[in-house]
Amino acid sequence: MTAHRPPAYLLAACLLGLPFGALAAQDQRAAAYEAAGPALPEGAFGDRLRQCYAAYADSERAIDQAGTADHSYFKVAGFPYVRSSRLLVSYLDEIDSLERVGVWLEQLRDNDGFARDIELRNMGMDSIERANLLMSLRGCAVWLSLLALDDPAARKRLEQAVADSVARPPAQQPPSPAGSDIRAVGPAQARSEMQGLTVWGASADDAPVTAQAAIKAFRQSVRDELGRVGLQDSNWRTLAHYHAPTLAIASRPSTSSLGTPVWSDDGTRVTGASATVHFHPAYARVGGQTLLQFVYFIWSPTSEGEAGVGNGLIWRTTLGPDGLALVHDSMRMDGSEHIWFPAKPLTERPNRTHPSRVANIAVGQDPVVLLLRASDHGLLHVAPREAMKANAEFSLARYENVFLLEGPEHSHHLYAADGQVAASRAALWQYGRHPAPTEDSLAFDDPLLIESVFEFSTPTRAALPQSNAVKTALAGAPQR
Repeated sequence: MTAHRPPAYLLAACLLGLPFGALAAQDQRAAAYEAAGPALPEGAFGDRLRQCYAAYADSERAIDQAGTADHSYFKVAGFPYVRSSRLLVSYLDEIDSLERVGVWLEQLRDNDGFARDIELRNMGMDSIERANLLMSLRGCAVWLSLLALDDPAARKRLEQAVADSVARPPAQQPPSPAGSDIRAVGPAQARSEMQGLTVWGASADDAPVTAQAAIKAFRQSVRDELGRVGLQDSNWRTLAHYHAPTLAIASRPSTSSLGTPVWSDDGTRVTGASATVHFHPAYARVGGQTLLQFVYFIWSPTSEGEAGVGNGLIWRTTLGPDGLALVHDSMRMDGSEHIWFPAKPLTERPNRTHPSRVANIAVGQDPVVLLLRASDHGLLHVAPREAMKANAEFSLARYENVFLLEGPEHSHHLYAADGQVAASRAALWQYGRHPAPTEDSLAFDDPLLIESVFEFSTPTRAALPQSNAVKTALAGAPQR
């Protein structure tokens, strides 16, 4: 398989000191960027910024031709140097100070850098060439976004384009709701049902510090201007390890296993030769606070000789301010069987429109064990983790690893350019791209989804923190 190579002018343009515009003619796409953006200054600096627009247009064209688009974030029409998310859109009415809008704008830029790096890697671009190009585009993004911030008309166009970027796709009724057989159970019933099964737990090697230390650091951590927590990487990884669910598969004899997505000559598949659960940090906005979430992806191995990816399970844990679970929810990767498991009793909104189901009992704030169906790894029961001790291990890895699956010549994205797994038996969406189940309900990754399902004592937004972000504390933190 031949690696997709960027055009020669795009590679040359990444070298410091070479003007982008001298190597690639400005096209209609670049002209549209300039029309949407801020007024450019006259002279050499303005010419340089026009070259930035040409460089972005060249990059976009090469990515389109290679088919390596990443859907971690939403592209913002007319503003190629930023990408949005539903979380960032939720702050649009609250970015009322220079410090707050600065953090908001910085995250929009970081989102583009994150996604563009993946897109260029999967094209087969050399690491040094890619780093130089991204550095050049990063400089362009800073200047263009600051000019937009200083131009009232351009800032208004930018904010509207960000709002429009996450325009709702047509609602897609999931294949099936969560059945009554999916429920929370107590420790005694869990021990009875899981006796003799292989019980998988996260490898101890994936927790650099103790859980007690990580939770203490979480409770004492600083918050940035958008209310997001900042931690050292070791604490992030340990918190993800602590809250990762223990897994048992209802198969006797215990022949079923967990899997890991890999790239093969006939496309992506999930191998049972190794067991990996991927995790992704996210945020919800509940009761005036921005709460950390850990989203876990559990893969069902592909049958021998079969290509494609089976319908795995997404498990999400939303933490309260104390670093312990507030509520869990689960959903199949195709958007079906969405069900909530409150860690402590919560009150459902009487007129809520979201069709997800709420489990019968609260499961407690301690980590949990999940009993999965042998046939397809769908969820059956949830119980406190104390009910079962793990006798096998899975590796815990970051979700973005599946965007860069190793291939013979270059890496490959698990998800195709439309945001779905190619050649799978069901519509398996990249996280953040699941359509809302109905026209009047919120999408799975919407930060306001929890508040649309449950009632909280502080339904209005509390004031966001005013202090400057502590950059050292936020280093390495997933803030998207």
